[in-house]
Amino acid sequence: MPDRRLQVFATVARLLSFTKAAEALHMTQPAATFRIRRLEEHFNAR
Repeated sequence: MPDRRLQVFATVARLLSFTKAAEALHMTQPAATFRIRRLEEHFNAR
């Protein structure tokens, strides 16, 4: 699994915001959401 998904997850958890996490990681909010969704699919969890 790419580390980027885990990095996005950790940043969202730390900042409690997809938008703020996306800004901190220099990506769009939909891209951050997509990576979290793929992580959820990988672990079959929400």
